Order: sequence, then C-alpha cells, then structure tokens
Amino acid sequence: MLVYILAIEPPLHHARYYIGWSSYNDYRRRLQYHLDGRGCRLIAAAVEAGREIRPILVIPDVDRNFERKLKNAKSTPKLVALALRTGELYGRKVRRLRPRRNRKGDA
Repeated sequence: MLVYILAIEPPLHHARYYIGWSSYNDYRRRLQYHLDGRGCRLIAAAVEAGREIRPILVIPDVDRNFERKLKNAKSTPKLVALALRTGELYGRKVRRLRPRRNRKGDA
C-alpha cells in the first residue's frame, strides 16, 4: 500500500491538497480513477471546475493508519513543505514526483 498527496492548482475554495491511499503499488492507477470521476468527490469537483490535479508526493509501504495520521494533523501544507525539504515524513521516506515537462510540439 501507499499514501499519495495530490496538489489542486489553483486551489478549490480552501482545498490545496488531497491525501489519499491506494492498495495498488502504482499511484497512477488510483490517480486515473480520480480523474475519471470515480474517486473522491473533492477531486471530481476540482476536475469539473477546470483545476489541474498533480501528484506531488508518494509514501510507499505504509497503511491507512498512516494516511489517517497525516489527515488528523490538519496541516497538509506544512507537511508537504517538510516532506519536500527533508525527503521524510514521520520517519518514512517520501518519493517526490516531478511534473512532466511538455515535449516539443505539445500544447
């Protein structure tokens, strides 16, 4: 299992980030569910409103309790900044995801 953090750009009302978990070892499959409208309502609303959804962090080999710990902290922006700066979150290694660059000729 893994936990992932998605960025919503620009923010949708108060929401800048979404923390989720997946039993899949590949967050991209779960992200596609969200983008297809089969995930959480927040991401579906953000997509409907034309917001960009970007995966920014993946924390592998954790369970739903870890996801709950992050959500209960109620300080996702601070957690994201800490994870991006240190590469860790609550003693767990974090994989930073870099946005894909447009190839020449892409819009």
